[in-house]
Amino acid sequence: GYRNTAYALAELIDNAFDANARNVKVVFYENRDNHGKKFINEILVCDDGDGMPSSMVEECLIFGKSGHGSIDEIVRSKKKGKFGYGLPNASLSQCPSVHVFSWQKKGKIFTSYLDLEELRKNNSIFVPNLESVSLPPHYVQAEAILNQDHGTIVSWRKCDRLSNARATTIIAKSAELLGRLYRYLIRDGKSICLEVWEHNPSQNNYSKTNLSEVLVNDPLYLSSRAIS
Repeated sequence: GYRNTAYALAELIDNAFDANARNVKVVFYENRDNHGKKFINEILVCDDGDGMPSSMVEECLIFGKSGHGSIDEIVRSKKKGKFGYGLPNASLSQCPSVHVFSWQKKGKIFTSYLDLEELRKNNSIFVPNLESVSLPPHYVQAEAILNQDHGTIVSWRKCDRLSNARATTIIAKSAELLGRLYRYLIRDGKSICLEVWEHNPSQNNYSKTNLSEVLVNDPLYLSSRAIS
């Protein structure tokens, strides 16, 4: 289990840094209900890591599967992500629908997804077949591709199990935790950025309304980039 949305996001950020990412961006897409109240419709975790080959994309949402060759490899390389567990479990703890997009060559994006409602409706336990696709327009608008040649995007959709309804609240609660968990990586030049994009129904697009960079949260204040 995960204490809250911030810890679930940290699981995916672990995976990104395990894949040699230098930059991670979390994008919160907000819509408004019929009463004008904001809610999070989708969350993206984007990275510029190595990306996954098609065979790995096909299996990354299956419990027990892993891109690591063995437990010894995980220990030796100091990987942070859980062995064949973190991505699907963290995602499903926050939403019933998770989509993964990954590429190792410009313009060749592979995707797979796991949707619990769809599986229940079809009385199936199988993840749909791998597809090669273009990214949705609102991903492109938010510059979700951090590196054209390689990277991964994880999408949480139909978000109904988040700790908070507003993106700014989740960001406020996440920034301190992420700054503490990844303080050494951030100090060494890696970055985590949190953005909010709000839907504009008249133009049917999104506009960025909030941007926050995760800073080093050093309890001993030993870093020049620590939170003051």
